[in-house]
Amino acid sequence: MATVVVSLPNVAYWRGLVRLVRSGRWPRDAEGVFDRTHLRWFTHDDALELLQQAGLRVVNVEPRYWVSGPSLVWRRALAKTRLHRFLPAQYVITAVKAPAGT
Repeated sequence: MATVVVSLPNVAYWRGLVRLVRSGRWPRDAEGVFDRTHLRWFTHDDALELLQQAGLRVVNVEPRYWVSGPSLVWRRALAKTRLHRFLPAQYVITAVKAPAGT
């Protein structure tokens, strides 16, 4: 069985969307979610669909918030609401593919 681990910058991250609305321009940074070297951009759902189309089964999705303390507590609380897709700066997605013939 093969395992794939994907580190996915969350293009729907709220800080980036705020920057987009304020400036009218796509954020481009030296590093992080909007690293200017990223060639393609995915939302959570786009990434899951891409993996499934590749014949992989997603077994775990771990949101990464890049904060601690009270900020992490309120983000985890809001993660149970419709705002969940805008809170993580990154997702770590694990998927597996069974060998052919199994």
